[in-house]
Amino acid sequence: MIKISPFTPLFFSPSSDKFGAESRYIQLFAPTDNIFIEVITTTEYKMNGLLKNHVDGTSREIEFQSFSLKDGSTVFHSTITGLAPGYYSISVGDQECNVFKVTDDEHELDKTTLIRYSMRSNKQRNDCIFWNGEEQFYFEFRAPGGFKDDDWSFAVNNEQFEISNGNIVELFAVESTQKKFTLGNAEGCPVWFAEHLNRILCCSNVYFNGVRFVRKGNSVPEMTQEIVSLKSYIFKVSLQGMVDNIDVDFPEGGEEEGGETGGGGEGYVYLIKLNDTVVPTDRNTFSALRILAEIDKAIKANNEGLGDKFISKKNDDYAEGIITFLKDIIVKGPIKALSKLTVGESIIDSLIAGKGIIAENGRIQADRMELRSSLTVLRLIINEIQAMAGDFSFSDCGAIEKVELLDDGTYRLTMEKRTDTDWTTLEENDVLCSIVNSLLIGGTDYYTSWFRPVSKNRNDNTLTVVLYPDSEVPGGKNYPPVEGYNVTRKGNAKVPDAGEAPNERAQSWLLSSREGRIMFLQNVFKPILEDYNYALTLGRFPNVKMIEKLPIGSTDVGVMAKIGVFEKIYEADWNGTIIPKKVDRGEWSLETAQGDEPYRFVDYETLLENQKVITTLEQHTVYHYGCKWGCLIDKTIEEPQWNSAGWVLLEGDKNYHLEFTSTAGWQFFKNGVNTDIAAVVSYGNRDITNVLMATTGVEVEWLRDTGNIPADNSWKPVYVDGQKHVIRLTSVDMGSEWGLSVRTVKFICRVFIPVGEDMETVENYVGFRI
Repeated sequence: MIKISPFTPLFFSPSSDKFGAESRYIQLFAPTDNIFIEVITTTEYKMNGLLKNHVDGTSREIEFQSFSLKDGSTVFHSTITGLAPGYYSISVGDQECNVFKVTDDEHELDKTTLIRYSMRSNKQRNDCIFWNGEEQFYFEFRAPGGFKDDDWSFAVNNEQFEISNGNIVELFAVESTQKKFTLGNAEGCPVWFAEHLNRILCCSNVYFNGVRFVRKGNSVPEMTQEIVSLKSYIFKVSLQGMVDNIDVDFPEGGEEEGGETGGGGEGYVYLIKLNDTVVPTDRNTFSALRILAEIDKAIKANNEGLGDKFISKKNDDYAEGIITFLKDIIVKGPIKALSKLTVGESIIDSLIAGKGIIAENGRIQADRMELRSSLTVLRLIINEIQAMAGDFSFSDCGAIEKVELLDDGTYRLTMEKRTDTDWTTLEENDVLCSIVNSLLIGGTDYYTSWFRPVSKNRNDNTLTVVLYPDSEVPGGKNYPPVEGYNVTRKGNAKVPDAGEAPNERAQSWLLSSREGRIMFLQNVFKPILEDYNYALTLGRFPNVKMIEKLPIGSTDVGVMAKIGVFEKIYEADWNGTIIPKKVDRGEWSLETAQGDEPYRFVDYETLLENQKVITTLEQHTVYHYGCKWGCLIDKTIEEPQWNSAGWVLLEGDKNYHLEFTSTAGWQFFKNGVNTDIAAVVSYGNRDITNVLMATTGVEVEWLRDTGNIPADNSWKPVYVDGQKHVIRLTSVDMGSEWGLSVRTVKFICRVFIPVGEDMETVENYVGFRI
């Protein structure tokens, strides 16, 4: 008799529940997972096992290792790993597990959690062996699900006492975090997954994706949701993380002493030593040295509280209240003001004095301030070109310190140096602009100045610039530069020669709150922008010819670029309607369907309001026999035709048509009728008669109409070779009155075609007139 350990991460016992559809979830493993199989037997000395590959139909034997126990039992074990992606099952003796899947698809594996588990000894269970001498066995089980952020909770285990002065002393405190593990994704999982997880959490060493966890209290996997119409469920169980390098030393105790190894005997109290990090509980106690250390710590904490009542004259100290000195204070060292320093009751404005001073209203006025670390302010007021209300230019920039008008009409700009080595990065031929705004200080000026450097003096940190004429600037009016304002590069006037590399100084990033867009500008050789300068815009569209014929308004927001490279594009509206991407693959071919780039039907499954929603994201279309077909099954190799499950007819005649053929033509004398009439059914420009007649559920009905109802009702067709769509007509079938009182005879054919749960009917007739 053999017994497969229930800790083996495979399911060998089929469910006896015959009601409802089976769960769609198939157990997953990664190629790197170690599938550990353990079998315990008292009668067998050799173990037979097979690994079956359900993809190629092959099987191979499983090699078992074994060792003996003191009671005469034999333990066989084997580790299976490194399997290629596919579907497998394992047979041990006459028992076979459920089919499982091995995959290296990260998208599938990301939805699972690898659980490793073992016991600290062999005494806890009699249905599994976790140790063979010094070798410990770990099982690995990959469960669908994981930890959600909204399933966290927090706790603390602490003990405090209040000393005589009212202060509270924290004797010890250890925080803990509890998490709920969700078992089962959107499609749920079979109930045995929860049974196995509950068994795993009975182990002393359990790791979820490498992090050690333990069951919180008596928590068990509880069913939170049932997948409708399927034997598939979602469970949750509460866990708490453990510090993996902390293990409590339990005394060795045999079964006679009342406990297992590490488990402790009845009445045993653990002794917390001096440097132990074990949390005190009602089931342990401090050693003498630890008690003295705890008392000393409490006394020191109490003494530290005395410092709140007195100020030390020897050590560094602080006072929470205001200290008033009735006489002078003599300070031999520096004075440090951490927040505010008020000097006197009235201070002159330092802007008049020209010296740095701290004014009574909290202002600091100085010619220059140097900070060694950082500057933190609640509001920063600077030039408009850098303020959030204006434009942000991500390009070379600088501040104008001085402006001089030269005799030749050019301007010499002395650029501000923030440090001794701060040289301006603006160069000759740069297209420069500066926004002058005096509105915030009561002025009336607000304009933009456009100019171009014709020379640069690096030693003096100056630029000699020439203004652009009014006709070449936006707005038709240009202004001279003003000192104190920022200047930035918009482009560069040098146009590259043919074959020369692009001028990188003729490009820049610009974030404009006035225009409502982020732009990357290229080939900017002058102040007025051309359509080709907008290499990329994000936000409101500029007025360019590219979108003149498109339904885009002046307030519409979007992305416009010369080149777009995307891995995925989803098209949807604000109501959540997804517009599937149609990919035209041209004419259908079996070679393409079986190749590296097959026909695709991509959908996405999610849960909305606790209901499963499947959204089609991409559908490939093909043309076949003049009709357009849409793929319905991803990577299908079926040929598009009337009854293929993998395709749907999108364009073309979607109706069934019924025509007739005659082996002897259509004209006969009165007593010379002898022909075979065959019904021909077509769909999507193709004759589907033979396939249709071989399809289960298809029925064919033949009727005759001569005007003589009793005779027509008793007429029976003669089938040719048992084919219901082919009948033989002779003069007898025309009726006795044909050519006399009856001039026309009709033979009506009806074909009934099952399509899903519906029945399609196609009807036509063939008539003979004499």
